Amino acid sequence: MADDLVGGAMVNLFLQALNSCFLRSGWLYGLVVELGR
Repeated sequence: MADDLVGGAMVNLFLQALNSCFLRSGWLYGLVVELGR
């Protein structure tokens, strides 16, 4: 049971980190797409 909770917390943290990375690089990606036109 405890292992499930720890695993869920790790996945949650990982997803949050991934999400913030995407949000942060989202504007950069948009800029590259605009410049690439």
